[in-house]
Amino acid sequence: MSGFEQALSGFVQAPTVIMAKRNPGPFLESFFIPQERIDRVAQERLLSLGLMPSSPGPVPIERYCDKRWGFTEDYVDLPAGILGNAVFSEEGIVSIRILRELGDDSSQLGVIRTRSTIAHEIGHGELHEEKYVAKLIHDRTQGDFFKHLAADNGRIATACREEQIFGSNKDEWWEAQANKFMAALLMPKQLLRQVFDEWNRTNSPEDWPPVWPLAFEIADTFKVSQKMADIAAKTLRERESRESGQMQTTALKQT
Repeated sequence: MSGFEQALSGFVQAPTVIMAKRNPGPFLESFFIPQERIDRVAQERLLSLGLMPSSPGPVPIERYCDKRWGFTEDYVDLPAGILGNAVFSEEGIVSIRILRELGDDSSQLGVIRTRSTIAHEIGHGELHEEKYVAKLIHDRTQGDFFKHLAADNGRIATACREEQIFGSNKDEWWEAQANKFMAALLMPKQLLRQVFDEWNRTNSPEDWPPVWPLAFEIADTFKVSQKMADIAAKTLRERESRESGQMQTTALKQT
């Protein structure tokens, strides 16, 4: 492992805030990962793998797994309602599987849904790998050994449904974390800001039109879902409004 990989691995595995009273989900304990960490890991991964676009545009997400882990995602038949899953062993992530029907859909919507599902499962791999490994080791050494063996030959897999990838169920915090990584991966922060700055040149805060034209441009540029683009556009607008208000307040104080 290179020095960069060690540093980044340490960053991902740095102590997280344990949420003792929250549902632990598929892990031994629940934990909180700050948005800043998610954004930074996504950015540094894209840069280190050579997948960061030089200008705003779609991230080549279909190349991520091969460059990162040495395997390509598998398109397979999955249980009803499951769009994708990430599979872990005690050695770490071993595969990402996407619903075959989803991969066969070459429509614009189908491509967006496939890209989002891949990025969501990558989010589990990047953010939750060590937690799944810890759970597997715990189940083998301290839990129900036979139950452990029955669990797909000592492996554990996510089971991500439509509402988990494209919905907003905050109770399943681990899915929400994977979705945040999905968004950070498909819409890199600095490229997203470039789209907003360009749009903002002809749409000053005082004359801002409704947010939907910006959201549409984000969705079209990065090939993401409209819902993901809506959230990004609203976040950018709110931040710009706050910063603009702070600048005006500072200017008034100086006069």
